[in-house]
Amino acid sequence: LPRPDDTTPGSGGVSGARQQHLLIPDQYVTQRADAAQRVEAQVQEVSQIFGRVADLIKDQGESVERIEINVESAAADVEAAEGELMDRLDSMGGNLVIGLKVGGIVLATMVAYVILV
Repeated sequence: LPRPDDTTPGSGGVSGARQQHLLIPDQYVTQRADAAQRVEAQVQEVSQIFGRVADLIKDQGESVERIEINVESAAADVEAAEGELMDRLDSMGGNLVIGLKVGGIVLATMVAYVILV
C-alpha cells in the first residue's frame, strides 16, 4: 500500500502532503534571505552614516584649527595694540608737561600784561 506522502511509482511527483511539507522550508529560506538582505541594507546605511560622521569630524577639526589660528592672530594684534597705546600714553604725558609749561607762560604773560596796562 502506498503512503500518502510517498511518491507513487510512475507518477514521478510528490503527493500533496509532501509538497506542503517542502513548501514550509522554502518559505523559511525565502524569509531568511529577505531578512539577510534587509540586514545587509541596514549595515550599508549605518556604514554611510559613519562615513558622514567621519567627514563632519574632519571638517570640525579643520574649523577648530582655523579658529585657533585666528585666536592666536587676534592675541598678537591685541598685544601690538597695547604696545601702541602705551607708547601713545607716554608721548601724551610728555605733551602734557609741555602744554602745562606753555599754558603757564601764556598765563604769566597775560597777568603781566594786565598788571602793566
